[in-house]
Amino acid sequence: MKSLGRAQNPRVMIIEDELDLLILYKDYLRKKGCDVMATSTTAEEILFDYKSYRPDFLIMDYKLPGSKNGLQAAKEVFLTDAKAKIIILTAFDKVKYEMQADRYFQDKNIKVILKPIQMSQLKALVSQ
Repeated sequence: MKSLGRAQNPRVMIIEDELDLLILYKDYLRKKGCDVMATSTTAEEILFDYKSYRPDFLIMDYKLPGSKNGLQAAKEVFLTDAKAKIIILTAFDKVKYEMQADRYFQDKNIKVILKPIQMSQLKALVSQ
């Protein structure tokens, strides 16, 4: 007899430069049953971490310290894994238009969500 098993908890990686938000997202998602695989405050090592952990979802702030913004980092991830699921969090409405204007993202699984975000919305996004 085959075991039906239960659905695995979503595996999530979070990149957020504001430490208080990073901790808030991580703690909330863990309490809601997500497996938070890795966190970071910069996008500089995103490819290494992404390849190491292969999360189901990558949650990333748009404006990050260093040389890359969230959309630039997302492109790097998609070059490694075209089926990646990425959620960009931002306070800047223009980011949605920037992404829509870039044909590269046309067939990618990427969402831009405006801050402030309700925690229940974040959980719903990683449950899809």
